[in-house]
Amino acid sequence: MKFNRLSFLSKNTDYLSMDIGNYSIKLVTGKFADSKVSIDKAVTILTPQDCFEDGKIINMLELKEVLKRALEENKIDIKSTISSIESTQILTREIVLPSVSPEDMKEMINYEIGEYLPIELDKYVVQFKVIEEFIEEDVTKQKILVAAVPAEIALNHFELIDFLGLNPVALDIHSNVISKLFHKDTLINNKVAIYDKTVAVLDIGHSHINVIIIDRGEYKFNRIISTGATEIDTIIASYLNINLAEAREMKHEITGLGIAFQEEVAVAEDAISLYKSADLSDDRLGDFSYEDSGMNSMTVDAIRSTMNTWVDEINKVFKYYTSRFSENTIDNIYLYGGSAQLDQIASHMDSLLNIPTDTIYELNGIEILDHSVAGQLPIYLNAIGAIIRR
Repeated sequence: MKFNRLSFLSKNTDYLSMDIGNYSIKLVTGKFADSKVSIDKAVTILTPQDCFEDGKIINMLELKEVLKRALEENKIDIKSTISSIESTQILTREIVLPSVSPEDMKEMINYEIGEYLPIELDKYVVQFKVIEEFIEEDVTKQKILVAAVPAEIALNHFELIDFLGLNPVALDIHSNVISKLFHKDTLINNKVAIYDKTVAVLDIGHSHINVIIIDRGEYKFNRIISTGATEIDTIIASYLNINLAEAREMKHEITGLGIAFQEEVAVAEDAISLYKSADLSDDRLGDFSYEDSGMNSMTVDAIRSTMNTWVDEINKVFKYYTSRFSENTIDNIYLYGGSAQLDQIASHMDSLLNIPTDTIYELNGIEILDHSVAGQLPIYLNAIGAIIRR
């Protein structure tokens, strides 16, 4: 997804990548060269309240001032800027068309979008990329991923970058930047190669979960689930009569979120049968083990309730994907995002969905030179992927 006014694109150029979310903003500087992303600096700042929601900038002036101050304080002077976003208002579709010239392709895509999506084309920025080429009945065809971003959202991000005195290079969406990181040669956590696997990459965000399916290194599908870590924060704050900031801090300090599946085989079998029947809403999911603290136990109960809801919604997305074609499967689940580092969240999902699940802490092809953010790859993955321009 590119802006109308572009800086010169180069694979060996240093970029500033901005990933603006409802709760926080990630600023990353680095470059992509020789099939490797090198990150010089990574910074997280809080998004000002009531300034940004679901991809849309609400208070341009305040957001600009916060970003300007962050750039100055962190001595970031790179001008070429990429912005990556996700929004429930962004529409994506896969369509199949005969292989034609890029000029004819754009016209055909606009026609297809008009036929299948109830939108006014002049109010959207439409971009596409070819994700597969194949021959069917002696005709060369292309499977194309089309993204339609509301023009208001795209222009808002362009204006923000312009206001900051930076040079806009591209506006990308999270599902696309992640697909650049998970190619056939990707090695996850220095142990799992995905060249022969179908993996679900889950962004566990503040207000949504983005489910991205990568099949043997090729993007296949994504869906945004409108639930996220903010629900945990709200429940904790309500239970303990504290503010949201204190609740967020407590959420990440909780330990012992393991489930008794490891000790109780019968409970595990019950959970698997629940998964198969797509009914994960009741409370037959085993007991959490946690430190013997009343405050901690209440927080754990809140997290368990919300996570079970997450798993239920994720399961629905998986069932939709696997039902499309008989060969569709999901071999592994990988988590990233701000809440992917919650204690034992991966093992929780693993147990309930019966699919091997891990949080992403290392990807080959990414070198983080900023040692102050060691171990925080899950937080910066969207911003890092956006630096790859291809």
